[in-house]
Amino acid sequence: MKKIVYIVIALVLMGFVINYFLYQENHSEIVQNNEPIQLQKTEQKLGDKEHAVLQEKDEQASAEEDLANLLPPLEDVYVPPTPISAEEKAEQEKFEKLGHFIPVEYYNYGLDVLKSLANNGDAYAAFHLGERYYYDLLNDPNHPDYNEKIDYKAEARKSFSNALYHGNRHAAAVISELNMIEEKPEEAFKWHLIAEDLGDTPATEWFKKQEFYQSITEEQKEKARLEYQKLKQELKDKWVNDGQVSLL
Repeated sequence: MKKIVYIVIALVLMGFVINYFLYQENHSEIVQNNEPIQLQKTEQKLGDKEHAVLQEKDEQASAEEDLANLLPPLEDVYVPPTPISAEEKAEQEKFEKLGHFIPVEYYNYGLDVLKSLANNGDAYAAFHLGERYYYDLLNDPNHPDYNEKIDYKAEARKSFSNALYHGNRHAAAVISELNMIEEKPEEAFKWHLIAEDLGDTPATEWFKKQEFYQSITEEQKEKARLEYQKLKQELKDKWVNDGQVSLL
């Protein structure tokens, strides 16, 4: 009788063990089978958010494009000039009268055009031609307009002298500056005095502040003053003999 009881108990325990292992196996399969579903749901949620963000950006870009189409092109928008004071206006007019400012279109002209205009009495063209010769071509043999047969220093001086003759007062100060660059104190001071007579105060005051000016000796200045008197008379005579109004 005891043996039968033991056998029954063993069978019951064995049944519990078998059911436990079957439960663990089924539970593992369910978890594994659900993981892709949950991952898909998570990916779907992320995808929906990205899609919403992209859609919002597209709508914003479309709205900006519609607004841009309603606005006129920038070049058609009138921008009022910045108001300037009476003093600033007077200063600007002074610089223009002296010939400090060259109209912007002259910077687009080729050398042949500038030469033609300068030969016909255009002071702006003569002045800018001098700038091209001295500051662009003089030390740039790789420039497309460079010609090794041309003495650009001499041509620049001729052009600035021509500009002065045709009414550009600032040209005298530029000639003075060229002589300063070339370290010719007497020539620089001589043309500086001419610039003072022509009323080019901005340029002459700038020149006085330069170290080069401070290095000019009194002896050099005295020689320059004698030459200045001769130069001044030559300029006057040329204007008068050609029937032009003397600037001096």
